[in-house]
Amino acid sequence: MKAPEAWAIRTDASSVIIAVIDSGVNYLHPDLTSNLWVNEAELHGKPEIDDDGNGVIDDIYGASVENGGQLITGDPMDTGGHGTSIAGIIGAVGNNSYGITSICWKARIMAVRCEHFSPEEIAVAIRYAIQNGARIINMSLGTWYESAEERSAFEEAERAGVIIVLSAENGGNDTDDPSYRRFPASWKFPNCIVVTATTPEDKLWRGASFGASGVDIAAPGRLIVTLGFSPEMPYQYETGTSFAAPHVAGAAALVWSEWPNLSNEEVLSHLKKTADRVPKINGLTASGRLNLYRALSEYP
Repeated sequence: MKAPEAWAIRTDASSVIIAVIDSGVNYLHPDLTSNLWVNEAELHGKPEIDDDGNGVIDDIYGASVENGGQLITGDPMDTGGHGTSIAGIIGAVGNNSYGITSICWKARIMAVRCEHFSPEEIAVAIRYAIQNGARIINMSLGTWYESAEERSAFEEAERAGVIIVLSAENGGNDTDDPSYRRFPASWKFPNCIVVTATTPEDKLWRGASFGASGVDIAAPGRLIVTLGFSPEMPYQYETGTSFAAPHVAGAAALVWSEWPNLSNEEVLSHLKKTADRVPKINGLTASGRLNLYRALSEYP
């Protein structure tokens, strides 16, 4: 990816809010706290009051969608660790002599937790992210059945000009097979980008799904060092397409920060155009493997 060369061009993506819809985010992690989206009205408001009138009480760092989408609270603390690891790849604080460096040294990450990851909860989570200013949403998740409610939320995101980054899933499936249907990736909205995982040797990770049309791009996804969500394990290794997707979310934020007048579809087109055509994954994605340096050094 040539990340060090890319960071010589830009490290700051704090002008673009990135929502992580997942298991929550440990907003107390010391390598993340200064890179979180903060709802200033709630931070400086009164406890137990919806100070900004967005329908959620005390949503300082994001929200938690629960009970099939019927309840939304203001505490998105991670309950499983997955979301914190995703956030760490996107925006663990860089160059701070502590922990790790992420794709975006400076970022604004909005935490949106789903209790059960039902389509109804995901739809509410997407709408919350849109309504509160997210321009990029990372969704390292998916299901085998289609939901009209979730699709409607995706349509709203498309109309709002939001980028949604999706993981390709870990079944090792050919997504170009006509019988393959996994959602939301199979909807193929133009504002979405589907990401599979590669190894340090630039091979497809053995569990990663693939497809010359069903998968848009690849990114590193094996033995990625990122944040843990407990004090006993503040850092850990992760593997899978879930952890490839946030590389692309972070890259999109840096590109959009560098060229803020681009549309969401232009950002995605640029990422795919500047991807490396790696021989070992030829024909397994629509473009190739993410090259962060080319994405920031080549004018769109």
